[in-house]
Amino acid sequence: MQYFEAKPSPLLAGFIKCFWSLCSDAGSGAAEPVLPDGCPEIVFNLSDRFRRLHSDGSYETQPVTIVSGQLRSSISIMSTGRVDLFGVRFHPAGAFPFLRMPLSEITDRVEALDSIIGRDAKLIEQKIANANSFEDRVCAFEGQCLESLNRLPVEDDRAE
Repeated sequence: MQYFEAKPSPLLAGFIKCFWSLCSDAGSGAAEPVLPDGCPEIVFNLSDRFRRLHSDGSYETQPVTIVSGQLRSSISIMSTGRVDLFGVRFHPAGAFPFLRMPLSEITDRVEALDSIIGRDAKLIEQKIANANSFEDRVCAFEGQCLESLNRLPVEDDRAE
């Protein structure tokens, strides 16, 4: 199993806590808890999909790319084979410029990225999937995030 973690560039350090990657030829096949840490995340799954296990014994196959809102309790996930994940962990309010929605709307939810940002999700998924290394994935996501920041309206704080 290989785990990598990197800090964002200074321009995005106020929004993104870290980037991470987890790779393994085979997942454990066992349920693993995801503990709440107050940080929303986007996770790109570049290999076999994960299952989210529910307390009633049912499960759902996770979308290729998920957005996990701030969690107030743990969830359980299970790999189904090979693992190749790239994640973006935001500061508690840092995902807003990228997701462009009140983060309270995704508290305790795990949703497909395209259900939140629409067709732009496929573009960023392709950029991440086509990247040749962890560093290239970081650069690809940072580029997309900077574009999102540039599209935000600029407040005019001049005195009237």
